[in-house]
Amino acid sequence: MRALYIVIILAFCFSGRLLAQDNELLLARQYNANGEPQKALEIYQKLYKQNNENYYSVYINTLLNLKKFDEAESITKKLIRRHPDDHQYAIMLGNIYTQGGNMAKADAIYDDLIKSLPADQGEIAALASQFYQSANIDYAIKIFQQGRKLLKNDNMFTYELINLYRFKRDKISLTDEYLNFLPQNPNFINQAENAFSNVYEGSADYDMLKTALLRRIQKDPQQTIYADLLTWQYLQQKEFDLALNQALALSRRQNDDGNSIYDLCRTFIANEAYDEAIRGYEYIISKGKTSSLYIPSKIELINTKNLKVTSGKYLPEDLLGLEKDYNDLLTEFGRNSSTAFAMQKLANLQAFKLHKLKDAQKLLEETTRLNDIRPNLLADCKLDLGDIYLLNNQPWEATLLYSQVEKDFPLLPSGRMLYSEMLKWLIIPEISPGQRDSWMC
Repeated sequence: MRALYIVIILAFCFSGRLLAQDNELLLARQYNANGEPQKALEIYQKLYKQNNENYYSVYINTLLNLKKFDEAESITKKLIRRHPDDHQYAIMLGNIYTQGGNMAKADAIYDDLIKSLPADQGEIAALASQFYQSANIDYAIKIFQQGRKLLKNDNMFTYELINLYRFKRDKISLTDEYLNFLPQNPNFINQAENAFSNVYEGSADYDMLKTALLRRIQKDPQQTIYADLLTWQYLQQKEFDLALNQALALSRRQNDDGNSIYDLCRTFIANEAYDEAIRGYEYIISKGKTSSLYIPSKIELINTKNLKVTSGKYLPEDLLGLEKDYNDLLTEFGRNSSTAFAMQKLANLQAFKLHKLKDAQKLLEETTRLNDIRPNLLADCKLDLGDIYLLNNQPWEATLLYSQVEKDFPLLPSGRMLYSEMLKWLIIPEISPGQRDSWMC
């Protein structure tokens, strides 16, 4: 029973001591917050003497903030002698020398740590982590590099080094590390591209990547990951023609189905590089009808040419070429509900760009009579046909179509006139031809 009382008393004393220490820590932090670091130092010094190692970190950092380097050095050296295998104290001693302006002494300590580094992956990683935690990125990198030599493996610590180079924004080292890593790990190419995008700052950085890639392609032409990355580099520089040439060369070498080219064409279209997209789709189509991408590429080719025309970036001969493409598509696949979209676009091209109003009217009349055409597409075709009726001086036929669409589709597609507005348009003669042309287009 007496022993139990002793245990209880000791427990209360211990907990009371911990509570007192916690209160003193709070007070020291308050002193620091109030700009009274000397008073905080006195508390940390007292706590350190009571329980040396638990309060070493806050004590030593306060000494450094007050530039008391000699006292910090003395305390740290004692702990190094007491714990020669615990490298955190040696790293801190180097940090003390660095803050005191004695870089030579700091480097000597760090270099000794590197020289005594064991060929043990865990210890190498632990020491590098301690350097990282002390904000010494350069020596963390050196530890990993030395670890590779000791372990005779240039692929060790790749993830760690990539993160350190990215944190340091060391563009050249980050680039080299990824280019060494990607051939065995091609699935990480998107990660590499994102990393480069985050650290590269202009054309000089992308030129550096291009030079490195061309050098590696020349050395190892069978390594396709470098060719893929070179295509990406050209895209970042808006050199779309070079990007396509590079991608086509790789596709021909691999004799693939053109999927990568098909995806690349979408990027071209998003950047309004229509000529490159057209050339890409034409390459896929040239592979023949057995390709699964033949029909999609045919459709996208025409859509891209249409985008080029509607964007105003076209020559007069482009219009006739586009008309021929639409007619070829309709000849190959027939005029039916599946190709009604092409019939509508061809009619608009003929009416508003080639001024073949009769041909356009005839084609849209045929389109609106098709079975199984999608309702929204049918409504659009009727509205287009109504526009052409007006241009052909057939206002009552136009009125009939507009009223049909308004009845069947109360919520008309954005930007189209309601029937009531169209009637007003028809009966107000003061509307100028220019206004009509603007509305029609």
